[in-house]
Amino acid sequence: MRIRPIRKKYIFSLLLLAFFPLILVIQQLPSIEQDNRNSEKIDIQQKLLTAYGSVTTTRDLISKRDTKSVHTPLNKIKSNKPAAKVNVKQQRLSQGIIIRGGRRFIRSGGSLSLDLRRQPAFFADELDPTTDWWKAFIELADDLKSVKKDFRCAYMKSRGNWWDCNSYQYKIHEERPCLVYSFGIGNDFRFDDTMATLRCEVHSFDPSMNVSEYTRESGVVFHTFGIGSQNDDSFTPRTNEYIRKEQKSTWKLGKLSTILSNLGHQNMTLDILKLDIEGYEWDVLENIVQEGLLSKVKQLEVEYHIFPDFPKREKYVDVLKTFQSLWKLNFRRYYKFVHQFTPNENMAHLQADVAYVNGY
Repeated sequence: MRIRPIRKKYIFSLLLLAFFPLILVIQQLPSIEQDNRNSEKIDIQQKLLTAYGSVTTTRDLISKRDTKSVHTPLNKIKSNKPAAKVNVKQQRLSQGIIIRGGRRFIRSGGSLSLDLRRQPAFFADELDPTTDWWKAFIELADDLKSVKKDFRCAYMKSRGNWWDCNSYQYKIHEERPCLVYSFGIGNDFRFDDTMATLRCEVHSFDPSMNVSEYTRESGVVFHTFGIGSQNDDSFTPRTNEYIRKEQKSTWKLGKLSTILSNLGHQNMTLDILKLDIEGYEWDVLENIVQEGLLSKVKQLEVEYHIFPDFPKREKYVDVLKTFQSLWKLNFRRYYKFVHQFTPNENMAHLQADVAYVNGY
């Protein structure tokens, strides 16, 4: 029996039938990807709370979430200048957003690193301080817990109990002046002394220590006043595990602008500004942002605190606004470590070390 060969005109039809299911799947991929993104936005807090809260607490917290607000688009960011699509060559900036192969990269000092920015579920400008304090706390915690860094520092160095991004424009050079301000010591000078060995001019500030002003063997100059959101010669601090009742009843505080002027540094750049001031960092940072002083700071290192009783709940939205403003001012995290996170309405607690570089 003779078998007739398949005619060429039928081959195309057979191939089309064979690949038709694959074509349908490919067409569905964009919609599937979009559905996954939408689902991820809605579930972003649920994953966090499931990992860190009890079953009862998780259900209570999720019930307080307005999941419809999770779809807030990026174009609603109320920023003075857009963070994306910076033309590096035309504006002669050392950092900008570069898009290659559909992925976003950050240019810094000639190198490229992935843009790891997370889209917020809530923006502080859209929240009500009285009713949305819990949303503000969860958004802040989610950002700190879910994103390890926004910037990949090529040469991150340990400096005592803190870090230093010692690469490119942030590198400490012995042949040029280096200035470091360290607020909040608690008798631990490891970071300060280490920076002094690099020939930096280091000033340490802590009004809670019962010592007089002096210069350490390392060259660190210790001051008995602290930093505040306003100048105050008789500030009364709250008591906690670091500030006891038998210590000084009042402190002398000064704004960063005042301290820079009094020490003769008003025209200098701070290579590193470190803040570990037990919850007062939020008001201090707000003042620094308002006075436009972050442009003088190359690296910012902050230990963030939210205690169950401090700041007050009605301040949480302002806290989130201050935190989110750092991104708008091109400050990028290269190190982060969360010490404490308690997602409980009655005992909300958050403590995290974050180190930034100024992207200029």
